[in-house]
Amino acid sequence: LPRTVFPITEAEAAFRNMQQANHTGKLVLSFDTAALPFRKDASYLISGGLGDLGLLVAAWMAEHGAGHLVLAGRRGVTPATEAKIRAITQAGAEVSVFQADISKPEQTARMLAELERTLPPLRGIIHAAGVLDDGVLIEQTPERYTKVLEPKLDGAWQLHSQTQALPLEFFIMFSSATSLLGSVGQSNHVSANAFLDALAGDRLAHGLPALSINWGAWSEIGYAARIQAGEFLKAQGMGTIDPRTGLAALERIFHCDKAQVGVVPIDWPTYLQRIASSGYLADFRREFSSAQSAPSEQSAEFRQLLESAPVDERLALLSRHVASQVATVLGFPASMTVDRKQGFFDMGMDSLTSVELRNRLRTSLGCALPSTLAFDFPSVTALVNYLAEDLLGREPIDPSPQTETGENAERKALEQLTEEEAEANLLKELEDMGFSL
Repeated sequence: LPRTVFPITEAEAAFRNMQQANHTGKLVLSFDTAALPFRKDASYLISGGLGDLGLLVAAWMAEHGAGHLVLAGRRGVTPATEAKIRAITQAGAEVSVFQADISKPEQTARMLAELERTLPPLRGIIHAAGVLDDGVLIEQTPERYTKVLEPKLDGAWQLHSQTQALPLEFFIMFSSATSLLGSVGQSNHVSANAFLDALAGDRLAHGLPALSINWGAWSEIGYAARIQAGEFLKAQGMGTIDPRTGLAALERIFHCDKAQVGVVPIDWPTYLQRIASSGYLADFRREFSSAQSAPSEQSAEFRQLLESAPVDERLALLSRHVASQVATVLGFPASMTVDRKQGFFDMGMDSLTSVELRNRLRTSLGCALPSTLAFDFPSVTALVNYLAEDLLGREPIDPSPQTETGENAERKALEQLTEEEAEANLLKELEDMGFSL
């Protein structure tokens, strides 16, 4: 297998520490290293070691005494990763890079054999490999599932099955909060991480070291940072993990005696209100409501407010409410005014956020709404017209060119569809219009 070695001497590491001490006035260590097992005379393997998170963890391990780090990845060393690896060697660790696909049993076996022949004994594994290929369930294919499952699921299995006889001190898998909380459009990613969680439980039950960490999204590094998802996650009631906080959490839970631990910054009132219509966390919501207002009560407040408002004010109230829900699902800042007549999809709405809009309105208005709601009434004005007719018993204020009979018949037909049929129709029509989902 292609292998690159970046050596380091103790003298170089000591010189770097002396420079740092002279520059800052004192040598400050970020964390207490007493509880960490890293040694100079041992090797530690990080799969996905050339990714942002893998390199971050490798640097942290080197700073805390790891003598030999093995970074495994399908990609080769690039100038950017080489610079980061050089920085890791300056912290005192020798780094070996194996270009290997750990989902392939023969490549994993060859890597482990080479490691055993040329390096100190392997004493720990961190499995941080993974890729994404998001899309709603109807668009997923076996090939797209394989792309996501192979590095996480197959990779974890090969590392597990081929190192069971080794006296490992830790076997840590980087899972995701998606397997705890679910994630629309990430069924393949959720499945892969759920396997890691289950594998950790099985290893622990058989007396093998194991920990599966359900990480939330990281800031500054990784996919969420690249697509600048921070504001969107905040609107969902989720935060991001900055690297320093994430490493502090990793140190704190490194020797956890549980198989699975979640590290997820959550604003619980916002998060639970957003998923109030789902039964997924029903038991947790009941427990949480002892200290906070129940989301079901909060979501019923607007319907009560609408019904108690003077008749001549209800339409304006409903219009403001719909506009605010649109702004929320699209992640608009509070100061931004939503154009009542602009099309939702021109604003940036897609199939996932259209379903979220429907769910939010269904909860706050306390009425059944079709999954195709945002497509059939694709602006605030059109949607308010539809809702006003049903909720307030009013004639549309801006009627569409369709005849009332034809529109009502179409709406009734849609409302009789199952959730799956309605979503499939919505996706097909959006694709016909040229939207990429």
